[in-house]
Amino acid sequence: MNIISKEAFISALSELKYLDNVEKELNGVLKKLDPEFNFITFSAFHQLIIDVLTAAFQDKENGWISYWVYELDFGKKARKTSVTMKGKSVPIKTASDLYKILVDDLKDSYGKKEEGEVRHTKGKDSKK
Repeated sequence: MNIISKEAFISALSELKYLDNVEKELNGVLKKLDPEFNFITFSAFHQLIIDVLTAAFQDKENGWISYWVYELDFGKKARKTSVTMKGKSVPIKTASDLYKILVDDLKDSYGKKEEGEVRHTKGKDSKK
């Protein structure tokens, strides 16, 4: 099983977060210059980074990376119960936490993975 290093993974997500911040700052400045300005987006670059990481970790089925970036706002909105694996809450606050989940999930997909044992919650009762 060949995957990218933890350092490279964290670096890629840090760059994605930086790009997100630059986009927000640029939109704020342009809005000040022209109140009718709508917005500028770097979504193609966001998606490229997410697609590459998703492919590297075979994360298409569970969507952990997209979940962490978009729904948990780079982990800022993570709660103790955001992710459960094998009946236990698993931290997903940091890119390092996400990396561990992805590696464990990848190991499970090559081993014995029982149906319904991995989920992330969008609300109290939702499953994915």
